[in-house]
Order: sequence, then C-alpha cells, then structure tokens
Amino acid sequence: MFPETLFRIGGMSITIYEIMYGVGLVGVCLICLYTKKRFNISFLHYCIYIGISLVLGLVGARYMGEIHIEVIKLVTDGQVVPTSSMRTSGALILIPLGMLIVSPLLKHSFRVIMDFMAPGIFCFFTCAKLGCFLCGCCYGWHDDNGLYNKVAGDYVFPVQIYEAAFILLVTVMLVVLYVLENKGKVKLRCGALYPIGTIVYCITRFGWEKQRYYKYDIDYNFIFNISYWQLMLIIAAVLAIVWLIILYRVKMFSVIPEPRQYTIWQIREFTDNISGKIENRQRNRHKKKAQKHKAKADMLKKQQKKN
Repeated sequence: MFPETLFRIGGMSITIYEIMYGVGLVGVCLICLYTKKRFNISFLHYCIYIGISLVLGLVGARYMGEIHIEVIKLVTDGQVVPTSSMRTSGALILIPLGMLIVSPLLKHSFRVIMDFMAPGIFCFFTCAKLGCFLCGCCYGWHDDNGLYNKVAGDYVFPVQIYEAAFILLVTVMLVVLYVLENKGKVKLRCGALYPIGTIVYCITRFGWEKQRYYKYDIDYNFIFNISYWQLMLIIAAVLAIVWLIILYRVKMFSVIPEPRQYTIWQIREFTDNISGKIENRQRNRHKKKAQKHKAKADMLKKQQKKN
C-alpha cells in the first residue's frame, strides 16, 4: 500500500508524510517564534496564527487536488486519472485569504501577519517536498544516472530533492531579507515578503514541473501546452505580482504607520510615555482620594464645633 504505514497511534496510520509535516510544523513554530519579536505579537496570537495557517494550508492543498481531479473529468469526459490529492498551490492561495479575514478580528494588520508568517510557510513547503521524495511520489523522468525509486521501479531524476532545495533557498532568502530589513539595510514595504517568496517559488517550480513524470498526457498538455499545475502556478504568481503592485502603487499603504518601522528605542520611548501616563493617572487618583478625606475631616470638625 502506498504510502507505507510506519506505525499507528490509536486508529491513525502514520506515514512518512505525517512525520515530515510534523518536522515542517516544528520549523514553522521556530521561525515564527523568531519573527514575532519584531512585530510585537503575543504568544496566544502566535499560537492561533500557527494553528489557523496549518489548517488552511492542508485544506487548500487538499481541495486544489480535488479540483484538479474534477477538472480532468470534465476535459476527458469522465475519465478518472489517479493523481495526488495534495497540492501546495492551494495552500499558497488559501492561507493569505484566511489571514485577510482572521487578522482584523485579532486587531492585527494583514500585511504585518503575512510578513510574520512568510518564512515559516515556505519552510513547511520544504519539508512537505522532502516527504514526497522519501515516499517516492512526484518523481522525475527515467534517468540512468538518477536515483532508484521504489514506486516507479526504475532509476529516475530526483526532481523532488531539487525542488526542496530551491524552496529552502526561498526560505533562507526571506529570513535574510527579514534580518536586513530589521537592521535598516533593506527597505521593503510592509507585506512584501510573502508575495516575493511566492513569485520566486512559482518561477522555479514552473521549470521543475517539466522534469516531472506524469502517466497521462492530459497532465502535460492541459492548455497551451502547459500542465494544470503550471497553470495554477501562473495564477498564484500573477496574484502575488498584483499584491506587490498594490503595495507600492497605492498611497494608502505608505501613509498608514506600520508597526515594523518602529525601532526598539522608539518602542521603549512609547512604553515609557504610556507608563508615565499611568503614573499621572495614579497620582491624580491619590490626590482626589486625599481631597475627599480632607473634605470629610473638615465636615467632622465643623460638626464638633457646632455641638
């Protein structure tokens, strides 16, 4: 049976996919734990965003695969093509849409949250693609100098490893941009990290799709001599480009003060001002209480003199 069950927890079968998803989730948690410091995100909200993005990513990837199966049925007059039901392009699209709804509910800027999560999301994609390699799916064409694939029963080009390596480079690129921007050496508009990563990912993945082996011709020539998945990558890249254009062309996004632009000294100054206001309020309360006590004491003295 594919994929092979390594062990069971209760009634749940654990395969190498679930293990690599777990490793990816740990990577997301560690990277976002580092990036959340800059954006002043509480630990509770950090946990909420991690959980929601994980659910949205898995649901988006699953439904994108199901849409692919249904589309192929329409194109081939009902022919069922066995294919993977998990595709990362669905996660690329659904996670931002979900964060667009959730972030305002938690009183956060959508752009800030996407910058906060961008490196972690691509780290998860890296581990997911390594899971494909270890399970043996999504392999490349026959290659005498390639690696043996037990699912294909042949020596094939290990396209999954190259894909994982390039996604890892995207993750490292986003972390470096984050660090350089934090130090003031690079100036990016708030919310630009995720679309930048998506564009680079889609361009590299588009090329690697040509190296992947598909059993059915419909996967290669879905429309305009490109595969269905290459079409989805084009759509994701176009949406990311539109995102960047809106960020840099719409004046509204340059006028609104953005949390990431504050330095640590500005934050300390801001907190000092808040603490000063709190101290002033406390002093005013003590003064009012003292005035009330003095007024009561004066009233008692007047009553004693009358008596």
